[in-house]
Amino acid sequence: MRYSVVLLIVLLIACSKKKDSCDQYTDAKIVWTGPVAGDGCDWMIYMNGTYVHPDYLPQSFQENEKLVKICYKTTKELFHCGLSGAGVPVISIKDIKE
Repeated sequence: MRYSVVLLIVLLIACSKKKDSCDQYTDAKIVWTGPVAGDGCDWMIYMNGTYVHPDYLPQSFQENEKLVKICYKTTKELFHCGLSGAGVPVISIKDIKE
């Protein structure tokens, strides 16, 4: 019985944590750079003085020069596009709002 109570408490604590909660949002701008087939980089996000490529951008936010606030997670991926061979960092958007 005692172990059951301890196990229940541990499970409740583990389940109550929000692993992907968005505590901090970053000001950003959505930018259309042109289609990848035409040496563009598709939809990009300009934030903190640099461009990044979202792994997914909701249709409702696909508007050039749109100012947004995003909560994101960095990835280890690079998106290769345009004439630059270096690649652009890819981010995973956890939340986005106007």
